[in-house]
Amino acid sequence: MGSTCDLCRPGFYNLQNTHSAGCTHCHCFGVSDVCESSAWGTTQVRHTGGWLRPSESHHSQAVVHGNDLPAPNNSSGHAPHQLLTWAAPDSFLSNKLLSYGGFLNLSLFYDVPLDNEDHSLPAHCDIILEGNSRSLRLSPPPHLFLSELSERSVAVAMSPRQFIDMETGVMVTRDDLLTALANVTSLRVRVHLNNSADGPIRLSSVSLDVADSSSGDSVPAVAVETCECPWGYSGTSCEACLPGFYRVGGVLFGGNCIQCECNDHANRCNIHGVCEGCSHDTTGPNCDQCLPGLYGDPTEGTANDCQLCPCPLTSNSFSLTCVLEASGQVSCDQCQEGYTGSSCERCASGFHGNPQVVGGACVRCECNGNVDNQEAGNCNTVTGECLRCRGNTGGKHCEVCLPGYFGDAVHNKNCQVCGCDVGGALSGVCDDSTGQCVCRENVTGRTCERCQSGFFGLQSGRGCQSCSCSQSGSVSESCDEEGRCQCVEGVGGDRCDRCHHGYYGHHANSCTACTCDHTGGNCDPESGECTCPPPH
Repeated sequence: MGSTCDLCRPGFYNLQNTHSAGCTHCHCFGVSDVCESSAWGTTQVRHTGGWLRPSESHHSQAVVHGNDLPAPNNSSGHAPHQLLTWAAPDSFLSNKLLSYGGFLNLSLFYDVPLDNEDHSLPAHCDIILEGNSRSLRLSPPPHLFLSELSERSVAVAMSPRQFIDMETGVMVTRDDLLTALANVTSLRVRVHLNNSADGPIRLSSVSLDVADSSSGDSVPAVAVETCECPWGYSGTSCEACLPGFYRVGGVLFGGNCIQCECNDHANRCNIHGVCEGCSHDTTGPNCDQCLPGLYGDPTEGTANDCQLCPCPLTSNSFSLTCVLEASGQVSCDQCQEGYTGSSCERCASGFHGNPQVVGGACVRCECNGNVDNQEAGNCNTVTGECLRCRGNTGGKHCEVCLPGYFGDAVHNKNCQVCGCDVGGALSGVCDDSTGQCVCRENVTGRTCERCQSGFFGLQSGRGCQSCSCSQSGSVSESCDEEGRCQCVEGVGGDRCDRCHHGYYGHHANSCTACTCDHTGGNCDPESGECTCPPPH
């Protein structure tokens, strides 16, 4: 356009008299039609450390370091077709849109022995460029004629006319080439040998022209477009998104850069809009949730949106998570075992302590297994004192038998009733270990169930009194419950201290029988003289 056709129409750039259409259509990956030629100069990407070399020869050969490839072994004497490959290092990969319109320059050196009769080696070279699911190949491949100690150079223009699609064999469009250059994942140089090489072939130098804003080169990279991108897009061809934006679905051409919705807690997200690198203790696909152990509203978009859960204190918290209720109150919803309350501020049944002080915690009540753990309120949740001891046990920790019971409350758990005799014991309480009751005077037995030997009257409730059996007239010192002693023959009386009727002369250990049959056995108890029976 213009009076002298010296301007490009809107949507076009780079007016060249060698271009059949005059100007080139703005590509801008389909999101802008406003562009101009880059004013940047040209520099070169170089790599002096050697390209990587995956072995793609039809014959087995070693992969070596450096840019030299050894001559393939040809012991058969035939001249097989050979394929040698070099792969570009990282400096030639990733975004190489700034190389559009420049040249990929490479030089090959054939190090053939001087005594070799045939110093020539016919070959041809091609380039494989891969990126964004596209595989492009240089076409047609330039022919080379390698000779001894002579360097052969190849210059490949980075323009669509130089490449074909490896799948379809069709010449690529400018869109295809720019799409591949937006993210180059592989760049390989291949040399096809028509004959067997007699020495190493060296890729002596490789360089790629790229536009560079800091280059002082007087030749500007006019083939590189500089697009006026909509808000959210970046890059010379709008191929990238600004920080905080993402390319929906990863679509490059015509793809939309949408602002990440990360609530100001992250500045990047993936192609599906899922935020990456959430900060300020946030998480979730949109950094819209607080990390476990914190609460708040991350959608407020401040660095202090998430705070430590006060369960019950921020420095003494016993819940993995908490939530901010609509009322503005914080509710701790995952109290650890042993804690209860909306802020885990109390000890649960079966635990005791004070979690509301720094360093305080709830620990399990120690009741020696003598409470029902399924029953609520079995111990004081502050002091830990056991309140509902079972099995006739008692004490702060159910560690002893109750008064009136004895046994082992801790290990054998066999507390049993003392069984103290009502008449013989002072009370129903016994020693809690041995079961020995406290007996009244002259009473014995574990339960105070009998009088001591020589005593009687257990059921009197006043202790036992002495039998006082006559030593000479009784069989032993014991007597029955009525106080009657067991007398020897002829002796009588409760204490065996006199002679029976029909006997006299109580002395030593016995009495003598009276010889008074005619008086019915009546005689004087001392002298034995027969006496008349009393009148009827």
